Amino acid sequence: MAASVYVCPDCDGYEIQNRKTLLLGSGNVGAKMALLLSGRTSDLTYINHEKQPIDEEKHRLMHRSGIRYIEQAVLEIVEENDGYIKAARLEDGSLLAAERGFIAFGNNHVRSELAAQLGVELHHNKHVQVDPRSKMTNVENVWAAGDLGVHAEQVTAAMGDGAIAAIWIHKALSSQ
Repeated sequence: MAASVYVCPDCDGYEIQNRKTLLLGSGNVGAKMALLLSGRTSDLTYINHEKQPIDEEKHRLMHRSGIRYIEQAVLEIVEENDGYIKAARLEDGSLLAAERGFIAFGNNHVRSELAAQLGVELHHNKHVQVDPRSKMTNVENVWAAGDLGVHAEQVTAAMGDGAIAAIWIHKALSSQ
Protein backbone atom coordinates (compact mmCIF):
# COMPACT_ATOMS: atom_id res chain seq x y z
CA MET A 1 0.00 0.00 0.00
CA ALA A 2 1.16 3.49 -0.77
CA ALA A 3 3.10 5.48 1.82
CA SER A 4 0.31 8.07 1.91
CA VAL A 5 -2.63 5.75 2.68
CA TYR A 6 -3.61 5.86 6.34
CA VAL A 7 -5.91 4.09 8.81
CA CYS A 8 -6.04 6.26 11.93
CA PRO A 9 -7.82 9.63 11.77
CA ASP A 10 -6.44 10.57 15.19
CA CYS A 11 -2.83 9.79 14.30
CA ASP A 12 -2.78 10.74 10.63
CA GLY A 13 -5.75 13.03 10.01
CA TYR A 14 -3.44 16.02 9.65
CA GLU A 15 -1.82 14.29 6.65
CA ILE A 16 -4.92 14.93 4.52
CA GLN A 17 -5.44 18.57 5.55
CA ASN A 18 -6.72 20.37 2.43
CA ARG A 19 -5.58 17.53 0.14
CA LYS A 20 -7.44 15.52 -2.50
CA THR A 21 -8.24 12.37 -0.54
CA LEU A 22 -9.78 9.01 -1.39
CA LEU A 23 -11.32 6.87 1.33
CA LEU A 24 -11.51 3.17 0.47
CA GLY A 25 -13.99 1.50 2.75
CA SER A 26 -17.08 -0.56 3.22
CA GLY A 27 -20.63 0.36 4.14
CA ASN A 28 -21.41 2.32 7.28
CA VAL A 29 -17.87 1.93 8.65
CA GLY A 30 -16.48 3.81 5.67
CA ALA A 31 -19.30 6.37 5.73
CA LYS A 32 -18.62 7.10 9.40
CA MET A 33 -14.90 7.57 8.64
CA ALA A 34 -15.74 9.83 5.67
CA LEU A 35 -17.84 12.06 7.90
CA LEU A 36 -15.04 12.20 10.46
CA LEU A 37 -12.42 13.08 7.83
CA SER A 38 -14.58 15.71 6.15
CA GLY A 39 -13.40 18.22 8.75
CA ARG A 40 -9.87 17.89 7.36
CA THR A 41 -10.49 18.30 3.64
CA SER A 42 -13.26 19.52 1.37
CA ASP A 43 -11.96 17.28 -1.44
CA LEU A 44 -12.97 13.83 -0.17
CA THR A 45 -14.31 10.85 -2.13
CA TYR A 46 -15.64 7.77 -0.35
CA ILE A 47 -15.31 4.61 -2.47
CA ASN A 48 -17.54 1.87 -1.07
CA HIS A 49 -15.26 -0.91 -2.31
CA GLU A 50 -17.35 -3.81 -0.98
CA LYS A 51 -20.65 -2.16 -2.01
CA GLN A 52 -22.12 -2.73 1.45
CA PRO A 53 -25.32 -0.86 2.40
CA ILE A 54 -25.16 2.56 4.02
CA ASP A 55 -27.85 4.06 6.23
CA GLU A 56 -29.89 6.80 4.55
CA GLU A 57 -28.97 9.25 7.30
CA LYS A 58 -25.24 8.72 6.62
CA HIS A 59 -25.88 9.25 2.88
CA ARG A 60 -27.63 12.54 3.67
CA LEU A 61 -24.85 13.68 6.00
CA MET A 62 -22.17 12.81 3.44
CA HIS A 63 -24.05 14.69 0.72
CA ARG A 64 -24.49 17.70 3.01
CA SER A 65 -20.75 17.59 3.84
CA GLY A 66 -19.75 17.58 0.16
CA ILE A 67 -18.32 14.05 0.24
CA ARG A 68 -18.42 12.39 -3.17
CA TYR A 69 -19.66 8.79 -3.07
CA ILE A 70 -18.74 5.99 -5.45
CA GLU A 71 -19.86 2.38 -5.17
CA GLN A 72 -17.23 0.36 -7.08
CA ALA A 73 -14.38 -1.98 -6.33
CA VAL A 74 -10.86 -0.56 -6.46
CA LEU A 75 -8.66 -2.68 -8.69
CA GLU A 76 -5.37 -0.90 -8.11
CA ILE A 77 -3.72 1.89 -6.17
CA VAL A 78 -1.43 3.79 -8.53
CA GLU A 79 1.63 5.23 -6.80
CA GLU A 80 4.19 7.88 -7.62
CA ASN A 81 7.86 6.83 -7.71
CA ASP A 82 8.23 7.99 -4.09
CA GLY A 83 5.45 5.64 -2.94
CA TYR A 84 2.76 8.30 -2.55
CA ILE A 85 -0.72 7.61 -3.86
CA LYS A 86 -1.42 9.10 -7.28
CA ALA A 87 -4.78 7.52 -8.13
CA ALA A 88 -7.13 4.60 -7.68
CA ARG A 89 -8.20 2.50 -10.65
CA LEU A 90 -11.84 1.46 -10.32
CA GLU A 91 -13.53 -1.65 -11.69
CA ASP A 92 -14.98 0.35 -14.60
CA GLY A 93 -11.40 1.27 -15.62
CA SER A 94 -11.62 4.90 -14.58
CA LEU A 95 -8.85 6.57 -12.59
CA LEU A 96 -9.53 8.80 -9.60
CA ALA A 97 -6.64 11.14 -8.86
CA ALA A 98 -5.55 11.56 -5.24
CA GLU A 99 -2.86 13.03 -3.04
CA ARG A 100 -3.75 10.99 0.06
CA GLY A 101 -5.84 7.99 1.01
CA PHE A 102 -7.52 6.39 3.99
CA ILE A 103 -8.98 2.93 4.51
CA ALA A 104 -11.96 2.00 6.68
CA PHE A 105 -13.31 -1.52 6.34
CA GLY A 106 -14.03 -2.54 9.92
CA ASN A 107 -15.04 -6.06 10.87
CA ASN A 108 -11.57 -6.95 12.14
CA HIS A 109 -11.60 -10.32 13.83
CA VAL A 110 -10.73 -10.02 17.52
CA ARG A 111 -8.97 -13.20 18.58
CA SER A 112 -10.51 -13.54 22.03
CA GLU A 113 -11.59 -17.18 21.78
CA LEU A 114 -9.08 -18.38 24.40
CA ALA A 115 -10.14 -15.61 26.77
CA ALA A 116 -13.77 -16.66 26.34
CA GLN A 117 -12.84 -20.29 27.08
CA LEU A 118 -11.21 -19.12 30.30
CA GLY A 119 -14.42 -17.35 31.32
CA VAL A 120 -13.15 -13.83 30.68
CA GLU A 121 -15.86 -11.20 30.27
CA LEU A 122 -16.08 -9.91 26.69
CA HIS A 123 -17.67 -6.76 25.31
CA HIS A 124 -20.31 -7.00 22.58
CA ASN A 125 -17.51 -6.53 20.01
CA LYS A 126 -15.50 -9.48 21.44
CA HIS A 127 -12.84 -7.29 23.06
CA VAL A 128 -11.76 -8.30 26.56
CA GLN A 129 -13.03 -6.29 29.53
CA VAL A 130 -10.16 -5.39 31.88
CA ASP A 131 -9.65 -3.37 35.02
CA PRO A 132 -8.40 -0.01 33.70
CA ARG A 133 -5.75 0.24 36.42
CA SER A 134 -4.21 -3.23 36.36
CA LYS A 135 -5.39 -4.68 33.02
CA MET A 136 -6.51 -7.83 34.89
CA THR A 137 -9.69 -9.46 33.63
CA ASN A 138 -12.56 -10.74 35.76
CA VAL A 139 -10.65 -14.05 35.96
CA GLU A 140 -7.92 -14.03 38.61
CA ASN A 141 -4.38 -14.03 37.17
CA VAL A 142 -5.53 -13.39 33.59
CA TRP A 143 -4.53 -10.05 32.10
CA ALA A 144 -5.10 -8.55 28.67
CA ALA A 145 -3.44 -5.67 26.89
CA GLY A 146 -3.31 -3.93 23.53
CA ASP A 147 -5.83 -4.56 20.80
CA LEU A 148 -7.34 -7.52 22.65
CA GLY A 149 -8.73 -5.10 25.21
CA VAL A 150 -10.92 -2.10 24.58
CA HIS A 151 -8.37 -0.05 22.77
CA ALA A 152 -7.33 2.85 20.60
CA GLU A 153 -5.65 0.64 17.94
CA GLN A 154 -2.36 2.43 18.49
CA VAL A 155 1.00 0.76 19.01
CA THR A 156 2.01 3.17 21.77
CA ALA A 157 -1.27 2.59 23.64
CA ALA A 158 -0.81 -1.18 23.34
CA MET A 159 2.76 -0.88 24.62
CA GLY A 160 1.55 1.15 27.58
CA ASP A 161 -1.16 -1.41 28.36
CA GLY A 162 1.45 -4.17 28.18
CA ALA A 163 3.78 -2.33 30.54
CA ILE A 164 0.98 -1.75 33.05
CA ALA A 165 -0.12 -5.39 32.86
CA ALA A 166 3.49 -6.51 33.36
CA ILE A 167 3.80 -4.41 36.51
CA TRP A 168 0.65 -5.96 37.98
CA ILE A 169 1.67 -9.47 36.91
CA HIS A 170 5.00 -8.95 38.64
CA LYS A 171 3.20 -7.75 41.79
CA ALA A 172 0.94 -10.81 41.72
CA LEU A 173 3.90 -13.19 41.30
CA SER A 174 5.93 -11.42 44.00
CA SER A 175 3.14 -11.75 46.55
CA GLN A 176 2.88 -15.54 46.17
